[in-house]
Amino acid sequence: MKFFKKYLGLFLGLIIFVSLELLFKKQFLVWWILCLNVFAVVIIYQQLIKTLEFKKKIILILSPVIFYVSSFLFLILIVPQAATIYKHTLVVLISIILGMNCSIWQRWFLWSRINQSYLQGNFQFLNLVSVFLSTAVFLNITFLLQVPFWFNQFLLAFIIIILTYQLLIIQCDFSVKAYLFLPILGLIFIELFWIVSLLPINFYSGAMLMALFFYLFSGLSLDFLSDQLKKNNFKKYIIISLVILILVLTSAKWF
Repeated sequence: MKFFKKYLGLFLGLIIFVSLELLFKKQFLVWWILCLNVFAVVIIYQQLIKTLEFKKKIILILSPVIFYVSSFLFLILIVPQAATIYKHTLVVLISIILGMNCSIWQRWFLWSRINQSYLQGNFQFLNLVSVFLSTAVFLNITFLLQVPFWFNQFLLAFIIIILTYQLLIIQCDFSVKAYLFLPILGLIFIELFWIVSLLPINFYSGAMLMALFFYLFSGLSLDFLSDQLKKNNFKKYIIISLVILILVLTSAKWF
C-alpha cells in the first residue's frame, strides 16, 4: 500500500495507457473505459487533496478530469483516421502528462517539495492543452455530428471559467471581484469561439488560437485579480501572444 501511495502518478499513467490502448482493439468498450478512467482519476487525485475543503476539491479535480475527457474525445472523434504511429504517440503523451501532473500534485499537497509557482505552471500547461483539445472537439462535432453551436459555445465558456477559477485558487485568496470577473471572461470566450469558428482555417489552427487566447486572458486575469499586474508582465503576455498568433495564422491551412 505504501508503494502504491508513493508512485500514484506512475500507476495512474499506466492505467490510462493500458485502457486507451485497449480502446483501439475493443471499441465497443468505449464508454466503459471513459467512465472507469474518470473514476480512477477522481479517486487518485482525491487522495492527494483530501484535507482541502469540499468546494476546492471539486474545482481542482475538475482540471485533470477535463483534460482526460477532452483527450479521450479527441482520440475517438478526431484521431481514428490518423496513422497508427500518431495514435499510439498521442496515447503515450496523454498518459505521461496525466501521470506527471499527478506526481507534481503529490509533491505539493502531500510532501510540499516544490514551490507554488512550479505547481501553478504545471496547472497552466495542463489547462492550455485541455482548452486546445476541447476546442478541437467542439469545432469538429459542430459540423460532423450537428451538435448545436450555442451548446458548444457555452460548454467551452464553462470550461474556461472552471480552469481559470482553479488557477486563482492556487495563486491567491481572491475577493468578490473575481466572482464578478469570471462570468465576463466566459462571455469573452463565447464571442472568441464564434469568431474562430467563422475563420476559413482547420480546427487544429482554430484550437491553437483558442488556447492562445486562454493563455493571454487567463494570465492577465490572474495577475490583475491578485494585484500583481505590472507593465513588464503585460508586455510579456502581449509580445508572446502576438508572436504565436503570427506563427499560427501564417502556418494555418486556409480554405
